[in-house]
Amino acid sequence: MSMQGVSITLLAASIRGMAARGFDTQLFCRETGLDPELLQRGDARISYEEMDRLMEEASRFTGDRLFGFNQGATMEFSDLGIPGYVMQHCGTVREAVESLNRYHQMICSGYDLEVIPLSAGMTALRFRIWDPSVKVSRHCTEDMVASLYRAVSRLVGRSLVPFGLSLQHAPVVDPEVYRKVLGVMPEFSAEACELRVADEVMDWPVLARDERLLQEFKAVADRVYASMQEGRQTTLQLSRYLLDHAGAALPSLAEAARALGMSTRNLQARLKLEGTTFNRLAAELRRELALRYLSREEHSVAEVAYLLHFSEPSAFHSAFKKWTGQTPGQYRQSRGREAGRTAGGY
Repeated sequence: MSMQGVSITLLAASIRGMAARGFDTQLFCRETGLDPELLQRGDARISYEEMDRLMEEASRFTGDRLFGFNQGATMEFSDLGIPGYVMQHCGTVREAVESLNRYHQMICSGYDLEVIPLSAGMTALRFRIWDPSVKVSRHCTEDMVASLYRAVSRLVGRSLVPFGLSLQHAPVVDPEVYRKVLGVMPEFSAEACELRVADEVMDWPVLARDERLLQEFKAVADRVYASMQEGRQTTLQLSRYLLDHAGAALPSLAEAARALGMSTRNLQARLKLEGTTFNRLAAELRRELALRYLSREEHSVAEVAYLLHFSEPSAFHSAFKKWTGQTPGQYRQSRGREAGRTAGGY
């Protein structure tokens, strides 16, 4: 069983949500080329690219520009599969969030849900994408944020009013819509995607928890999680390490091997068995970071080249054009035009 991509249960939840709103989901499947039989396979997964495409199509089909956000705002724990059942029987919000972070790879791969203590009595619940192959999707991101907000509120039976919400994309509708649902006005085009809550929220008790059911669901989750990790564990560990240490200079093969507790030859052999190489993963990381940096305006193209450790801007230009078929300047201009078309009119 693979851990790559997105569980079909999330797509099925979106289809159910469309049906509940009175839309013809059979017509949606025909128009988008989605095989209805795929939705019957609980163990199936689809790529992030396909999930992003279908969420965009669902937004178009329903006329809902916040399709992902509104889908997350109506989330049911069953939509999360086994991790959702584990969350319902944890002792506190903190334990529930930590369990979601442990098992969320069963739902969708490539990111972490970090619990970060801040000053002034706040805690950040931050979504961090570490897999360079994962595309940042507005609908999927907003679905995750709204789902987390709803999950916490439902677990404790109390209204949650966050201190703040940061999103990495630009607004596409009047931001007041977010405030009406979450009780807070988001900060857009931010460095990170996170929900900020009071420290005390993390210690709120979960209602009607059952320790026996918790242990039973955790045992099932552990078995499934272990089976899904088989075959890509070294790739996942290396991807996380490279992203965490993409600072002054990308780590070398020898440095990465030492950090992962193995020889360079052993690391290369394991990656080969998993169908990749150190250089390929490093290149994928640089490409993804380049796309993220260029999507925001605070860095010049020359600064992005420096941040990605290219010897000079011309080398970055050549590499980026090989990756995308565009120069960095052309990519940034196209993103600007796209954002203008999307945001226009709200």
